[in-house]
Amino acid sequence: MSVIERAGSTDPEKIIKVWEGDVFQFANGQIVKMRACDHKVISELTVTELVPPDQQKQSFNIPPYYWDKAFSFYGPAWKIPIEKALPWMDQRLDRCRGKNDWGE
Repeated sequence: MSVIERAGSTDPEKIIKVWEGDVFQFANGQIVKMRACDHKVISELTVTELVPPDQQKQSFNIPPYYWDKAFSFYGPAWKIPIEKALPWMDQRLDRCRGKNDWGE
């Protein structure tokens, strides 16, 4: 919503101009950047391991300490730093040609 407010319009072209290269915060608090040349979001990545019910206590802190005995569910999670999780950028796009993976 802040992009629309800052653009002062719901016109897509005006929104694009404000959003390109913008750094903003998701509702969960994660800070991300919109890469201007291809409109892909640059953010850290969370990888979660699925584990059997007897190993789910790490993720569930209330009894019975698992989601369902019939299947695996969330276990340990790791954060992958932004610089290790950059989305692929097509250098053939005119707007991306000659830019680094950050779009700069």
